[in-house]
Amino acid sequence: MAFDRINKLKKNKIKLFWIRALMNVKMLNIVMSIFYVHRGIQLHEIFYLSIIWGATNLLTEIPSSYMADQWGRKKTILLGIIGILMYWIFYFFADSFFLFAVGTIWYALSFSMISGTDQALLYDSERELKQTKQSLKTFGTFSAASNIFKVFATLIGVIIAKDLIESQFQILISIDVIVTVAALGLGYTLVEANHKIDVEKIESGVMIDAINLLKKNKLLLRAILGRVILFTGSLVLFHYYQVFFVGMGLPLLALGIGFSLMHASAGLFKHYGLKYIPKKRVRFWIDIANWIEVLSLLFFLLAWVTLPNPYLLYTIYLIFVFFSVVRNPLYNELYHGYMKSYNRATAVSLTNLLKNVFDIPLLFISGMLIQYNIIAPYVFVACLAFIVVLFLRVGGSKYSQI
Repeated sequence: MAFDRINKLKKNKIKLFWIRALMNVKMLNIVMSIFYVHRGIQLHEIFYLSIIWGATNLLTEIPSSYMADQWGRKKTILLGIIGILMYWIFYFFADSFFLFAVGTIWYALSFSMISGTDQALLYDSERELKQTKQSLKTFGTFSAASNIFKVFATLIGVIIAKDLIESQFQILISIDVIVTVAALGLGYTLVEANHKIDVEKIESGVMIDAINLLKKNKLLLRAILGRVILFTGSLVLFHYYQVFFVGMGLPLLALGIGFSLMHASAGLFKHYGLKYIPKKRVRFWIDIANWIEVLSLLFFLLAWVTLPNPYLLYTIYLIFVFFSVVRNPLYNELYHGYMKSYNRATAVSLTNLLKNVFDIPLLFISGMLIQYNIIAPYVFVACLAFIVVLFLRVGGSKYSQI
């Protein structure tokens, strides 16, 4: 029995990898903002949908984390996959802001249940197998799952939706429904790993313990704040980049090819490149990645003023997105080791909790700005990026004491 359990635990890693890969196919995403406009949603309303997503996630993040820690990682993941299935079904029929909002709420519920929970199950499986020494490589490979299908899905998506008509959008959503059902079947075969739960500590409030950790650990607090602020900035631009570049005259096929190449590069880097980064240099490379994001935004704005070529601007934008993607496993490695097993999913969810706190005002500001000028959100995000690199650096001896 013990040998059989070990074999099943070993399969958790590959199963979680493919669940994340399938959940991130998201065929519709390559034309999402165009799809919104096609269904009658205004650009500023796209940001308001994101605010609804953030508010819902803010309210459900902690309860879903308790559910994962106490009820079980596997069951929580399965509920999350069902939530994403409901999201796609609502988006298939949505033709008003209200219906899109309902679908968005389902998406937020799904994210709050899965986010942190899948990493917790992965880590606990590794720990039970006594394989935690390769955590950076493991999380890098796991994170690469987000990119594996996007390489092909992005390109296939723009080919299917080449005319940007209703039937083509419906085909994309139908594919997303099918792969989500496949992820649900795979999730059912997961094995719950052992994770130590101190009932007394849970009853006294594991969130208090996790928050106290952030208060005492300045490095961890800076890392989480820097991560969520810059991530929200990248999310702002992602919400309307298709409308932005296609509106400038960039062919839809070029849009798909560019994003496919970016995802392929990010996936390869996370799978192969991260293993060459020693743990003691992780903080240094986080700062480097953030600085590259700042510089890419500055070059983007400069090119917009001096040489507004859609191909040049899109290339610079993809560089920004690439580094916003590959820095995530570095952040995971930095602060994941400070989280105790019993509240691992809860502690990881603190990152998402803070993200949602920042999402609401920042997305609201972006929604207001885009009504005045389509480039204004880029200026706003550049300001956010400067705040991160100037005031929320994690490298240097000043923050070496944990």
